[in-house]
Amino acid sequence: MKYSFIALIFVAFLAFTISQNAVDDKGKKIVCYYANWSPTRAGTAKFTPQNIDPFLCTHLIYAFASFAEGKIVAGDPEQDINNNGFVDFNDLKKVNEKLKTMLSIGGWAEGSAKFSRIASKADRRDRFAQSVVELLRQYNFDGINIDWQYPTFRDGSRPEDRENFVELVKTLRESFDNEAQLTTKPRMLVTMTLPAEKEYIEQGYDLINLQKYIDFFSIVSYDYHLSVEPSINHHAPLYPLPQEIEADMNVGLNADATVEYLLSRGIMKEKLNLGIPTYGRTFKLENSEEHQFGAASKGQGDTGKTNREVGYIPYYEICKKILDEKWTVVQVNTSALGPYAYKGEDWVAYDDENIARTKAEYVRKKGLNGIMFWTIDNDDFRGDCGNRSFPVIKAARDGLRGIPPIRNRVENRPKIPRVGEDPFIGKTTEPPRRQTERITESTNNEPIANGINPTVNSVPTIKQFFLTLPTQKPTQIARVKNSDGDSYYQTISIWIQNNIINFK
Repeated sequence: MKYSFIALIFVAFLAFTISQNAVDDKGKKIVCYYANWSPTRAGTAKFTPQNIDPFLCTHLIYAFASFAEGKIVAGDPEQDINNNGFVDFNDLKKVNEKLKTMLSIGGWAEGSAKFSRIASKADRRDRFAQSVVELLRQYNFDGINIDWQYPTFRDGSRPEDRENFVELVKTLRESFDNEAQLTTKPRMLVTMTLPAEKEYIEQGYDLINLQKYIDFFSIVSYDYHLSVEPSINHHAPLYPLPQEIEADMNVGLNADATVEYLLSRGIMKEKLNLGIPTYGRTFKLENSEEHQFGAASKGQGDTGKTNREVGYIPYYEICKKILDEKWTVVQVNTSALGPYAYKGEDWVAYDDENIARTKAEYVRKKGLNGIMFWTIDNDDFRGDCGNRSFPVIKAARDGLRGIPPIRNRVENRPKIPRVGEDPFIGKTTEPPRRQTERITESTNNEPIANGINPTVNSVPTIKQFFLTLPTQKPTQIARVKNSDGDSYYQTISIWIQNNIINFK
């Protein structure tokens, strides 16, 4: 009885600690896309579902599925099925039961033609919706994300796409409703990616009717400018710069303008997620001495070392260029947009931790649904450039919660040592493996598990609990791992054997 009571007290405190660190404690969504081609990146840039912190985002979206014979199918069968991409992705919910996973279909490469054809007739919509239900349930997804780029636009589109899109989304929602009633399982989610361009929205999206069936929209509030333009600019501003307002330039090409426009069209703010990029857009400067916004560009910048798109570079490469190659960083207006960096003729604009946090605070103050990231695998997921992994996403997450910036939180806190090779803090891409570990005594006579002092991580001294642990039947508790002040939890057993306290 004594052991059970002490274990109960310890578990209760751990549950309290988890609740204090849990994502989405105020109901806000943190939606993160995962690109199914990221496992093919070379070296330490390789990113698989095992590299995902299951507590970082509230919703994960697997991109992308595709079409075949009017049905939804895996976009890359080798990665998604043969290499267990779908399975490993959804297995993250075994660690975080609150996590929601969705499968996205569409994207720029998919185009519009197949969407348009399926949406055009009721029997095609029904056939497609049934295939969606079957595939999502087969692999344990919690919903679908529709990323049609763009109805009524691009090759293969139809003028009636706007109306047909509503019917397609309605069919999906009704199919999900019916399936949930028949199986008594939770209804699967129907979500949608929204472009930021007014022309696309006005011509292709019947927003008032779409929102009747959509659980939430994620705005592509980035790529307002692309590297193919003749002058350099930032692709993801939150607000216009004062000089742009005065000159009536780019006034509508910013996230705030998009949000205000959507709200004016009747979209409920509780259904809107603001998109934040974890990548930069690169240019080649015409004159290396002229690097300010509006300066002449002679073309797209180089492809990143690990990605395959010209004019596009992930944040984990940008931060290394700044640290290792000594690129110059310029902050023009930290309240309005992210910085840019340059070296010679090479130039890149990007969102850093500060602007990501500012955007999340904007979402909180506006009362929007949450934030969205393209993509989780583009962030500095190994923490190579700072004191924590996924710094951009975590900065935004903290801003969404109203937590002070990380520099203020760690100022007087002892550095937590990095121990072992871990996908969240180390250099390996291998998934974490369970192993038996020993607890030793630290110099301050406090127990240390796997190199982490519980007192450093807001867990009270538990030495008395350890001294009364059972010697035969293991006690089930939650294991705390903490690489950077953000917690990750796993079920373990704890027991004493040969006077050594063991974890497994």
